[in-house]
Amino acid sequence: MCNKAFKVSRGAKHLIKKTTVSWWTEELTVLRKTTNALRRRYQRTTNNENLRKERKEKYFDGRRECEGKMQEAKLKSWKTFCMINGEVNPWNIVYKITSGKIRTSARLTTLEKEDGMYTTDMRSRMMHTL
Repeated sequence: MCNKAFKVSRGAKHLIKKTTVSWWTEELTVLRKTTNALRRRYQRTTNNENLRKERKEKYFDGRRECEGKMQEAKLKSWKTFCMINGEVNPWNIVYKITSGKIRTSARLTTLEKEDGMYTTDMRSRMMHTL
């Protein structure tokens, strides 16, 4: 009767979330899941040392392959980004990123005082803001 009267929770359904990086692919998802399975299998093997050693080698090989594929995907994505943006203007955002010319914080240069005059140095700016 309770099952009919009340809503029964069937547990949380796991949704596949979209990744935030543009270079991530389904192949990388499969490789990551396989690598995690190999890691769990290796970590849970405690009784047999020979089997544990074999599974450890499989895990490290899988991890190396997964990391290599991720590096390839990142590099390919970066090269594509550079090619697309480099064709339009060679001095665009790619050049600014690599040369460190993008500043993240804004600097106060001058402030207008109440009398219509502008501040000229850091001390007068600080005094004006206080």
